[in-house]
Amino acid sequence: MFKFKNASPSAVVTSPDLVQMFSALDLKGIKGILYIKGPLKGICQREFLFHYSVQTEQMESVGKSSPLYLIYTSGSTGPAKGIVHTHGGILSYYVTGRYVLDLKPDDCIWADGPLFWITGLVYGLFTPLLLGVPSIISTRALEAHRCYWIIENLRVTVWYTTPTRLRRLKEEGLDLLRRYDLSSLRHICTVGDFLDPELFYWTKQAFGVYPHDTWWMTETGSIMVANFPSTDLKPGSMGKAVPGIQVEVLDERFNPLPPMSLGELAIRIPWPSMMLEIFGAPERMGEYLRTPGYFLTGDLVVMDEEGYFYHQGRLDDVVKISDRMVGPYEVEQTLMDHPTVSEVAVISKTSKGQGKYLKAFVSLREGYQGSLALSEELKAFAKARLGLGLPLNEVEFLTNLPKSPTGKVLKMPLKAKELGIPLWS
Repeated sequence: MFKFKNASPSAVVTSPDLVQMFSALDLKGIKGILYIKGPLKGICQREFLFHYSVQTEQMESVGKSSPLYLIYTSGSTGPAKGIVHTHGGILSYYVTGRYVLDLKPDDCIWADGPLFWITGLVYGLFTPLLLGVPSIISTRALEAHRCYWIIENLRVTVWYTTPTRLRRLKEEGLDLLRRYDLSSLRHICTVGDFLDPELFYWTKQAFGVYPHDTWWMTETGSIMVANFPSTDLKPGSMGKAVPGIQVEVLDERFNPLPPMSLGELAIRIPWPSMMLEIFGAPERMGEYLRTPGYFLTGDLVVMDEEGYFYHQGRLDDVVKISDRMVGPYEVEQTLMDHPTVSEVAVISKTSKGQGKYLKAFVSLREGYQGSLALSEELKAFAKARLGLGLPLNEVEFLTNLPKSPTGKVLKMPLKAKELGIPLWS
């Protein structure tokens, strides 16, 4: 609802299978609904069957700064933002498709995210078209057997997926996987969540190839940091900066930090796929450009001596223990090592009596139940590994953590719940 109102479209291209959702929307500004197939549903006064063809003599060249598409962030850390990207990003799509996803003419890629998620749009649609590579697009909710069927029967060679997807497959066990011929797969990349070492090695055991983690944002438009086929892999790392992209770690005063220091991930501007503006609120670009020459991501990272980056969470959630900073990802990774924990999300809270502290929302593995004793055990487990001063003051057990349609854990609903405020629609 929010995205529809914010975009204020004048026309909609859809199918009868999806048109029922428009019955709940205000269509006053819609000049027409175009169906890619019939029959018509009588939702709008002006409806058309959509037949399209390309006539090259009617095409008009545009500059690289001309808007290409509008897409919305997931809203995992705040209200969804409409991000405007330009034609200039095409260069980045090509380069990262070739050198990160390693796409070759005889490949078949499956970026298993939906087209309203930027990974599905850029690397499931734009990049394969640029490189002349067949692409699989599936809009269905994918269970394990469906994933394996797609890889086997459509002979997928390059798979761009999420750690969340791989965790779900891991939970199903290897017996189901072994019923399928997945030998066509030669390269797996991941994005959108932490790829922990255990999942890294399980993926190699299951599929015969190591997963290559990547990092980028809806705002960056394309992959910024990646594990390349040509470089060594380090489990737990999201890789190195893409050639041509300058990435640094900054302190709170925006000064570059040396290796092995926790700071904010910042990207030197500009780059080809950098976002143009936030739709309807272009002035908000200033949130990302608070210091000259840099695009500030709000993500906390550590860079080792070889230039590999390790994600540590969001800047807003960092806490200080003695003389060092600890991010929620580090706490989440630690709690995931506990045998009872299936999933975990950590947020920061502030109170007059306790100051800034952390709270963990935990989903337990089958066969375990939450209790006060287990809550205290998890706190002690994390403090034993990260330091006794770790302000992990609360643990709450949930059956399921809130997630986006792509499976990414959404922390904003958890924060809103703690503050007692309603979420935006």
